[in-house]
Amino acid sequence: MSVEKNKELIRREVDAWNNKDLAAFDELFAPTYVHSDPAQPEIRDLDGMKMFAQTMWETYPDFHATLDSLVGDDDLVVKRYTLTGTHQGSMAGEPATGNSIKLTGMTMFRVKDGKIVESWWNYDMMSILQQLGLAPANA
Repeated sequence: MSVEKNKELIRREVDAWNNKDLAAFDELFAPTYVHSDPAQPEIRDLDGMKMFAQTMWETYPDFHATLDSLVGDDDLVVKRYTLTGTHQGSMAGEPATGNSIKLTGMTMFRVKDGKIVESWWNYDMMSILQQLGLAPANA
């Protein structure tokens, strides 16, 4: 696939998150998808990603991802994004705070045969904890 088609696939991935379209994940991700996220090491595959998406949508019902930029090279696409939402459900044992969050991150995706086969996530987890009041602001 061309770099432009790979970038379009990632735009559709962002849309699936924003539309809470879990069925689209099966169209976008390969069944053998490998997920790498140092902040969420227990998420390793497509099933884990789907469970995480459902948890995010329940915890942040107004979850929204803004695609800030896309860069592609061969089978790799990097997205830079901003996430926003209001913490209205419990997550990881923490009750809802009602606080709004805004964070930035980047993800690199590897695409093969029109599907996302692997991704590497990097975002400011400490910022989320601080905005939720779960970590000191000066940590």
